[in-house]
Amino acid sequence: MELAEPSIRDAFVSCIQQGADRVIVSPFFLFPGRHWHQDIPSLAAEAAKEHPDVSYIVTAPLGLHDLLVDVVNDRIKHCLNHVAGDADECAACASTSKCLDKAAVVSDAESKSEEFSNPWRLCTVTQVEELKILIRMFPIWATGIVFSAIYA
Repeated sequence: MELAEPSIRDAFVSCIQQGADRVIVSPFFLFPGRHWHQDIPSLAAEAAKEHPDVSYIVTAPLGLHDLLVDVVNDRIKHCLNHVAGDADECAACASTSKCLDKAAVVSDAESKSEEFSNPWRLCTVTQVEELKILIRMFPIWATGIVFSAIYA
C-alpha cells in the first residue's frame, strides 16, 4: 500500500479533479485480507475527509470469478505458445528477461528426434539464470564505470 503509486489519496484527488462526485475504490485482490479489511478503507476515509461533498465506496475483492479463471487460462496458453515460438512476447513480459526462459526448453521436434544440433539454442536452466543475473547487474557496473571515469 505504502509503495504503490499512485497512492489512494493521490488517486482520489485525481478522480475529483476530473469531475467525479463519487469515487469507487476497487482493490485488485483475489480475496479479502488485512489490506481490504483495514488499510484501504482507512486510507479512503482519510482521503475523503478533505472532500466531504464526494461520496466513495470500497468494492469487494475480485474473488474467483469464472471470467478470471478464463483470463488466467488465456495467459498460460499464450505463454506456452510463446515458449514454443508460436506467439510474440506478451505485454506483461516485455522488457523483462522472461523471454530468456525459452532458451532452456527443448522443442517437441528436438525431443522426438533427439537431435540437439544447435548448442546456441538450448542452454541449461542454470546458464539462463546466470545470464539473467548478469543482465540485471549491468546497470550497476555501468554506473560504477561512469563514476570512476568522472572521479579520475
